[in-house]
Amino acid sequence: KIVLSNSGFMGALSFCLGGVGAFFSITLRSGSLKLDPQSGSLLQHIEGIARVSAGSISALLVFLAIRSKIILGNISSLEGDQVYVVLLIAIVAGSSERVAPSLVASLEKSITRKDKRGKL
Repeated sequence: KIVLSNSGFMGALSFCLGGVGAFFSITLRSGSLKLDPQSGSLLQHIEGIARVSAGSISALLVFLAIRSKIILGNISSLEGDQVYVVLLIAIVAGSSERVAPSLVASLEKSITRKDKRGKL
């Protein structure tokens, strides 16, 4: 029997909703995607799985940033309306290709600045 804490459950749910957001984004852009019929269906399946996986990981990364108060520090608990905000952000993070890279770049700059001052 696997028991998850509220935070663990929300992390897993954010991961799944990030995949939903990525799938939604792919579906919306399906008319404008350039597909090479010569590449074969296996490569197209792998690319689709990779995009949905990247969306899931992006949403989990954003969830962890929220829980560690790096972003949206005013979300103190995962109760009430704050749950819906976090879940909505997970879907947006999964559908956007810029949220996770921007967050990683911002964290990297912050760590580099702290490291240069001698405090990590």
